[in-house]
Amino acid sequence: MSKKSEIINFQKLKNASDELFEELDSDNDGLISAKRINIDTISRKKLKILCPILIQIEKNRATLNKEQFLAIIKEFCYVNFHV
Repeated sequence: MSKKSEIINFQKLKNASDELFEELDSDNDGLISAKRINIDTISRKKLKILCPILIQIEKNRATLNKEQFLAIIKEFCYVNFHV
């Protein structure tokens, strides 16, 4: 993959991650956690993909900011989709 393609793919992933984060951040405080997460607005398709990440957040009782969420999304995509 060329450097330009990597940059484009990263930007797409970041945009999707930002959008998901905003949907999950139920109280708009810039953080998501298992206790304060809004899955009502997430489509079933997205939930199916996000399920392992959401389980990890709950299992670790994590509270994540947008950058931390992006890092988890990137790792998940790399491990599962070799992106």
